[in-house]
Amino acid sequence: MISIVICSRSAEMLSSAAKSIEATIGLPYQIIDIDNSKGRYSIFEAYNLGIEKSQFNILCFMHEDVGFITSGWGEKVINAFHDNSKLGLLGVAGSSYKSLVPSGWSFATATDKALHMNVVQHYKTDGSSVHDYNNPRSETLSKVAAVDGVWFCTTREVVNQIKFDDTIFNGFHCYDVDFSLSVLQQYDVAVTYEILLNHFSEGSFNDGWLSDTIKLHNKWNRVLPINLDNLSADAVALEETKAFYAILPKLSGKRQLCLDTLKVLWKSNVIARVGVKMFTRMNLLLLKKSLE
Repeated sequence: MISIVICSRSAEMLSSAAKSIEATIGLPYQIIDIDNSKGRYSIFEAYNLGIEKSQFNILCFMHEDVGFITSGWGEKVINAFHDNSKLGLLGVAGSSYKSLVPSGWSFATATDKALHMNVVQHYKTDGSSVHDYNNPRSETLSKVAAVDGVWFCTTREVVNQIKFDDTIFNGFHCYDVDFSLSVLQQYDVAVTYEILLNHFSEGSFNDGWLSDTIKLHNKWNRVLPINLDNLSADAVALEETKAFYAILPKLSGKRQLCLDTLKVLWKSNVIARVGVKMFTRMNLLLLKKSLE
């Protein structure tokens, strides 16, 4: 009843994920292993290939470094789509605010009001883990603008219309936000609090992530920002400012990426959200970073 697509680079990690699925899903399923051990595919290409091979009407896309805590999670997925006719995408972490300033689905200093999470995050650096839980509206299902790519599910109806954009993107970043925004144009995107899983590694924010994030914002400039919680103008200005300061350190010494980010800010009319003074400061700080 559920097709599960995994872009795999490690046979050992895939085997562990498969055992966790078998022990917890609680209904018939199909695992589609896209072997990417040699880096043949981008994640966009791998997931589209998974769609072609899928058999069931519910499709899940997940990292191989995931282990499930919730038993019977498959039924919870099916019920979520059955009970919410407009639901097109379901994840376990996401944000109800997606900034104009280049960012991921969220950033570390984002307001708790916009963050929706239920994941146990593990850290390789020190072996620690934390239950990232934030449910500001005390719901079982919260509408968001974009979900995190660690695990998300969609339907056959959605993937018959919307694929992963392997034309603009050719790497391993931004697939989750880009797909979320595509689905959001016609359906609801949401986070469920009824499913808990372990994520055994952290994300990577390298130059590839920066480059793809700029591509993402150029593509979706016409619809951003997305503000599902109707944050006030002052709150929006604060979120955009915090998003800027979150990405700024990652741009140090990267002249072209600084200039590309600057172009995004002008194209996106960020000045209308943060005001002339802050926008001028953003420009000066980006130019300074480009020279470091």
